[in-house]
Amino acid sequence: MGARIDKGTTVTIDFREKDGSASDKPSIVTEHIELFGTDRCNVLTKGGLDIPAYSDLGSQDWLTVVAIADSTENLLHLRTYLGEQEYCLEQPQTSASSYGVAIAEYKADGTIEVSDGCVTLATGNDVIIPPEVTGGPAALYVNVNHIYVFPPGTRMSADNPFGLPWAAVAPTACL
Repeated sequence: MGARIDKGTTVTIDFREKDGSASDKPSIVTEHIELFGTDRCNVLTKGGLDIPAYSDLGSQDWLTVVAIADSTENLLHLRTYLGEQEYCLEQPQTSASSYGVAIAEYKADGTIEVSDGCVTLATGNDVIIPPEVTGGPAALYVNVNHIYVFPPGTRMSADNPFGLPWAAVAPTACL
């Protein structure tokens, strides 16, 4: 199962503290958002990330960048900036729960803010693509409409109120 955002979907980005409580940073609601990901091995070999030892479990593709803007034009500017900074801008099927995610925001004043190493949980509606469309077995993805963002170093555990939902979208994850 992958996570993606269908065109025209409005997404809420909800910032949280390590313990799952609400952050002082206000939520962002936008339809000008893109998800990028890459193979889990690429994330792990990048280095410098505080990722638990069980990170070899779960999806093969991990979310690497959430790009957020207030318009299509500014989303394109943000994508160009991220490419110049050598962020991975691939678009494979992306995990709904990932470590090491960059949250990149193009702000109304034209500045760009990037927070590296975040932990994310993306939720939304499950969508089934039938075999006659895929040309093979049916496929399932989550059309993301909500992304919870936790600071770098967050450990998803049974003590965190988001721990079980986070593990539910990565069923082989250990808490």
